[in-house]
Amino acid sequence: MMSLSEKIGNDKGDKRMYTLPQTFCDTITHLHSHKGQKWLTDFPQLIRYCE
Repeated sequence: MMSLSEKIGNDKGDKRMYTLPQTFCDTITHLHSHKGQKWLTDFPQLIRYCE
């Protein structure tokens, strides 16, 4: 599969990079199939919401 790297900015233009380990992404996808892949794809939005 792929590891997830996403630059997420705040209102001031600061950028942070979040990288999920490949083994984590593989495990989520293996255990939860398409729902897991969707969760990984939506992860940057979840982080933005939590910030």
